Amino acid sequence: MASLLPGSCRPASKSLRNWSYRFVAIVAAPLAVGARAAVRAMGGADRHRIYTNACQRQFVPLRLRTAVLYIKLRTHRQSETMRHLSLAQARSILDTALAEARSHGFKPMGIVVVDAAAQVVASVREDGASALRLDIALGKACAAIGMGASTRVLTQRAKDLPAFFGAVAAAAQQKFIPQTGAVLIKAADGSVIGAAGASGGTGDEDEQIVIAGIVAAGLAHG
Repeated sequence: MASLLPGSCRPASKSLRNWSYRFVAIVAAPLAVGARAAVRAMGGADRHRIYTNACQRQFVPLRLRTAVLYIKLRTHRQSETMRHLSLAQARSILDTALAEARSHGFKPMGIVVVDAAAQVVASVREDGASALRLDIALGKACAAIGMGASTRVLTQRAKDLPAFFGAVAAAAQQKFIPQTGAVLIKAADGSVIGAAGASGGTGDEDEQIVIAGIVAAGLAHG
């Protein structure tokens, strides 16, 4: 009497079972010795479950399944890569920001690009920029990352909640300067991957050059 597959009303004929076992054998052949030994060690119920699962997949060709899996993995890796700020992107932001500052005749700038953990990826201080420009730019960038907003927004919040922001600045282990001049760097999916801060001009000028750098690098800001 033909046995019935779990969850199915279609009987599994002897010819079908024999064909499916040959299919499993062909697929399993390229596996490592250890993997084949593990399959042999399986109980009857486990082997039957594997067989049933193969039937439910309607015996999709192995090469097709492998190709689909490869595409998914590659897409996932590309997505993960896009969620991290690279050194090349950081340098591109700095180069364009400096060019923007020079084209408008702004004072010498200090510019810092940090990642999503507020760690410096790249920084630059122009000739003639005062000693604290990099420290201030870093404090702005870290504040943007730490609070999840541009420092233009934080400047207004600090005015409304001076005691709170004073406490944050005192408690934070990183520099924290909530003054206009830093914006978040976002990936295509909207995730925050870093921040860029500048110091040297007015707050508006500092913000203008870092935004120009981020846009030129093909990234979004916020």
